[in-house]
Amino acid sequence: FLILVIENIGAYAIPSWRDSKINTLIKIKDSAYAFNLPDGMYYPTVLRLPAYYPEGYRTVVRTDTPQSLENCSLVLQNGEDEYIILKQATSYTSGIISGEAREAPMINGVQAEALVDQKGYFYLIWQYDGYYFFLGANALPLEEQVKMAESIK
Repeated sequence: FLILVIENIGAYAIPSWRDSKINTLIKIKDSAYAFNLPDGMYYPTVLRLPAYYPEGYRTVVRTDTPQSLENCSLVLQNGEDEYIILKQATSYTSGIISGEAREAPMINGVQAEALVDQKGYFYLIWQYDGYYFFLGANALPLEEQVKMAESIK
């Protein structure tokens, strides 16, 4: 994995090459917040990750750093054109998504907002533990989105 930090805003993990020095640098097992990457690599995170992931989806992009709580995201992909986007923000406006409002479910006892954006992604938007979460998907049933959202702790 090659990890790029762009303007101290995000880190992008890109499958490319492996180097033992890089592996040593990113194995931070004592961190309270660690994301377990494939084959045992670790790096710290501020993004609250769901405990439940729909079958077949894999992480393709992560944008978060321990220094940046303002707007973090995770992109999952299943096949060629099925995506899930999870954003976490400290304010509603820093993660704002515009679209057409839809009927929204409750997420862990909190009334969520729901909308469909101009690209056809169905988003659930809710607040939990001081953060705003935006969970969008273009091919995932609402029940699966709710299950994924409720697994974020």
